[in-house]
Amino acid sequence: MDTSTVAVLVAGAALALNVVRELFGGGWNLSGRLAAMETKLTREIKNSKDEVERRQDSQTRDFGETIAALKQHIIQIELYVRDTYVRRDSFLDVNKQTQDAIKGAVEDLKSRLDRMEKKIDLKA
Repeated sequence: MDTSTVAVLVAGAALALNVVRELFGGGWNLSGRLAAMETKLTREIKNSKDEVERRQDSQTRDFGETIAALKQHIIQIELYVRDTYVRRDSFLDVNKQTQDAIKGAVEDLKSRLDRMEKKIDLKA
């Protein structure tokens, strides 16, 4: 065998080894990159999920506090109205009593006026 044939065979073998190494090495390297990307993607999804849950919990808590504050305010308004204003039935009862008292007072005044007129008529 001459030197050029040996050189061609060595170069061919080196080329074949490089091709095999690139094919399998690239596949292994690609699988490593894919695994790293999957791990990173899974971590990012978990972080996003945790943040969304944290925001949702915060909004739920804020909404609950708002509802509780509104309930307390309504209770305070009910107590104020109870202590400040009269109920309708009670108002109507008091109004009726006042009308009866005014009627009675007018009748008393009329009877007194009639008696006064009689006394004046008798003296004259």
